[in-house]
Amino acid sequence: MIWATYFEHWEPVKAFYFAVNALATGGLEAPTLAEDGTLEPVKAVTVAIYCLIGVPIFAFNLGAIASSILEGIIRQREREAISKPMSRSEFDRAASIVLPDKTVDKAEFIVFELLRLGKTDLETVELILQEFEAYDKDKNGVLTPDEVFESFSEFSNTEG
Repeated sequence: MIWATYFEHWEPVKAFYFAVNALATGGLEAPTLAEDGTLEPVKAVTVAIYCLIGVPIFAFNLGAIASSILEGIIRQREREAISKPMSRSEFDRAASIVLPDKTVDKAEFIVFELLRLGKTDLETVELILQEFEAYDKDKNGVLTPDEVFESFSEFSNTEG
């Protein structure tokens, strides 16, 4: 803006318009040409440097603003989806995720909500459950430190 006001003798509003438009169009907005139709070297270099530095900064900030707005929208939609009451068919589905016992425990509820939100899929949940079963040596549905670290040491011994 200072450059446009000083060299071009533009009003501040026109200088601001030029500054934003030059960045938003990647430099398509040009300063005033000389009477012979050429662009003075000082003006050309100044606008080129301004655009080379300003366009990426402008684009980065525009992306950051868009990302922030989008994250807010996604968070709001997630809150709405989580607070949506569970239907009978959803309850039945959640009750059979880990154990088919017609109840939903805390872990099943969390997994169900992650599925509902699209944060995971059933195939991934099944892979995780298979991993749990591999750790659960006594098959009681609960992991002890011994089971976890014994499995880990067995894994590291097969790797070496």
